[in-house]
Amino acid sequence: MDKVTQVRLQSMMQMSDKVRANDLLKLLEHFKDKIKVLSLDCFDTLIWRKTASPKDVFFDLQQRHFFQSMGFNASLRISAEGKSRQLSALKGKGGEVKLKDIYADGFHELTQEQINDLVKDELLSEKNACFAFPPVIELLKAARKTGIKVIIVSDTYFEEYQLKEMLSFFLPKDALEIIDKIFCSCEVGRSKTSGIFYDVIQYTRCSPEQILHIGDNPVADYLMPKAFKINAFHFIHQDDCIKDLIRLQDTAAKIIDPSINSVKPLYSPFRCVFSLQSFSKTNPEKFIGYASLGPIMYSFAHFLCNEVTKLKEKNKNPKVLFLMRDAYLPSMACETYLGSEIGKRVRISRFASYAASFMTPDDIDSYLIEIGATNRFHDVARQLLLPEKVYDPIIRVAEHSKNPASEFMKLIRRKDIVKIILAKSEQYRSRLIKHLDKQVGLEKGSTLVLVDLGYSGTAQRRLTPVFKALGIDVVGRYLLSLRVPGWEANRCGLIDPSWCDDNAMLTIVFYITLLEQLCTSNERSVIDYDENGDAIYSDIIMGDQQHQKLINIQSSCIQFVKDAIEFFRLANMTLSNDMLRQTAMTELCRMIFLPTEWELDYLKTFQAEMNLGTTDILRVFDPEQGLLGLRKRGMFYMEKPSKLTRTNYPAELRTAGIEFVLSLIAQHRFGLDLKLKDMVLRKEPIQVMFQQGTEVYKTPTEAVATHDGFFSVWLPANLKTFILLGERYEWIQIESAEFITMDAFVNQNEAQNTMDAFNFINFDQIENKGNNLYKLTSSTSSISFNPIPSANANEYVFRIVYRPIIKRADHIANPSETIQSQQMGVQASHSIC
Repeated sequence: MDKVTQVRLQSMMQMSDKVRANDLLKLLEHFKDKIKVLSLDCFDTLIWRKTASPKDVFFDLQQRHFFQSMGFNASLRISAEGKSRQLSALKGKGGEVKLKDIYADGFHELTQEQINDLVKDELLSEKNACFAFPPVIELLKAARKTGIKVIIVSDTYFEEYQLKEMLSFFLPKDALEIIDKIFCSCEVGRSKTSGIFYDVIQYTRCSPEQILHIGDNPVADYLMPKAFKINAFHFIHQDDCIKDLIRLQDTAAKIIDPSINSVKPLYSPFRCVFSLQSFSKTNPEKFIGYASLGPIMYSFAHFLCNEVTKLKEKNKNPKVLFLMRDAYLPSMACETYLGSEIGKRVRISRFASYAASFMTPDDIDSYLIEIGATNRFHDVARQLLLPEKVYDPIIRVAEHSKNPASEFMKLIRRKDIVKIILAKSEQYRSRLIKHLDKQVGLEKGSTLVLVDLGYSGTAQRRLTPVFKALGIDVVGRYLLSLRVPGWEANRCGLIDPSWCDDNAMLTIVFYITLLEQLCTSNERSVIDYDENGDAIYSDIIMGDQQHQKLINIQSSCIQFVKDAIEFFRLANMTLSNDMLRQTAMTELCRMIFLPTEWELDYLKTFQAEMNLGTTDILRVFDPEQGLLGLRKRGMFYMEKPSKLTRTNYPAELRTAGIEFVLSLIAQHRFGLDLKLKDMVLRKEPIQVMFQQGTEVYKTPTEAVATHDGFFSVWLPANLKTFILLGERYEWIQIESAEFITMDAFVNQNEAQNTMDAFNFINFDQIENKGNNLYKLTSSTSSISFNPIPSANANEYVFRIVYRPIIKRADHIANPSETIQSQQMGVQASHSIC
């Protein structure tokens, strides 16, 4: 339905003509003395599907035996229906068709037996996808108690006997017996929009005012019966924000898993639960916790409980350990799902896992290889448990060497230093084991089940040798488990390589920090244990405001788990593992890459502690800084997390424009080799003069478009330079002028390697009008800067970012002008991430 039609419908419909699921019984109570017949729509009113749309059923259908044996697929089934309806309209039958007609008209070579087999397959797929909606079942029963007759009116290609067969599969026997008559448009020969309600009135022998019709289509189930003076109410499934959520999930699903709506259906099994709730802008934590986080945690809890049951059946004596802090919310979800405690919350951080794992020199080497070349020597030394008096001299020597990182690694591997590390780790390991024994009671022959959000399973990987020495097995059960060597033997995840490809999982994991912050407990990170095995925490803790928001979000999440359990019990409805896996993956992708305005506004103050014994606290995202980064560098402003960067760049790109975030997700998901020069072809030719001693020479260069109409110019920082902007512009807006180290510029780690250059630039025939606006009073107006005052000036780049406001009237650009950039040989070969 287009936007204009929606607006017209809204203007025609009164608020009192809409009904939500929770108000159906109240509506019947209001009309019980005025009506004799309750008329109900079938699909999406009495019967709902677990799929996102009706066409998704066809992607299940294409997996079935007869459908596959004939080489049919969902697309052929959809086009066959269109062809059959056109043929029906051509013959004057109003476009109404039966299911058998669709196959007969769409595939002329089929025998009657084959058509019957295909019809059976399709009915099986519908039965697999559908369920009866509990609030409407209660409405049926309430109608019977008051003596009101119930009929079903459906625009469908199913015949009455087929719908009855389907309804008998879903409805309790007493509810099925309540239904007096089913009107199927394919049998009546008229749809709701072409007059089927005339037949309804004739059959019931009631006046229109004695009939109440309820259905989900605003035209077919509201305007049309209203035209016959029937009491009609539009059945509203969800608030607009939830409709947007489901629509964005559809987009996210098809990007993260291209086989959806090609090979398999898109599931949306939780929208029925959402229909029983109201959401508003004044309660964003409910939207985030209930509608977004809730389905993910429900799916994870379902998976975990099943996995623990399997381990028990194999006599593995599982002891479930939820690794705090990130496994806090999963532990609550599991307790809610199971109705009792399934495991213990233990304090094992990544820092603790590494610290306890240094049993041999090879363990130290493997850690050093993992972290790679780094200049964060203090953090690494603390992780290796070295005392300050030991690591201070090492760091001083390393910092004064030609290659500090390499020298540091070399010194750390000295035999005397390795001996200290191994001894300290042995002591640390003893304290950690005491902590776990105190929490769960370690037993030889038992299996520790480490539960976490996951990824590469650092704690499991580093601690498995520790517990193997004690005769204890270790397995991992994660929300998302990446592929690592031998993963099949001892770990799995709700999302894992058994069904999901590596690129899809890495696309999510790259920006997973937001989910971690939503799942965490409000306690500090563990850095050690005392002699009694009690955890010792760091001094870093998140602010009270973030903590309060977390409480509200997590409370809504757990409420969803409770509500979902109850709804599926009432609906006698089961969800397959495949369905839950797809749903969790889809919502994770949407949450990260396609957040709504409500989510962005509510979460924009969130921070993340980096753990690993550091004191780093990062903003999760910052829309204003993201916009500034886009203006300076386009999409290539995104850097790996550091003290001055953020962790969830997609949220910043979402604020700037959906085209940016779609480019980012595509680059991750499909491994696209996109360079800076590929992103935009808009450039502005600029003349520049360089002065070296008494020699001055003029050369053309290019300003490259970034974002919001801004352009960026890069120039060497070791010469006196004049940028002749007056030739092209009368007014400009300057966003920034900076010196950047060459290495940082090329390798995209500018955040900690940039210096403001405004104090070094001069304006000639340019007037500052305030708010970064500048008037260029002459065609010879220029901006100049002196070489950066550094002995290593050759290692710097100067960049100015500006936006043209008014171009000079007498400037005529040459369309055929091709200018070769003189950017010091710096190649624009950055990739997006």
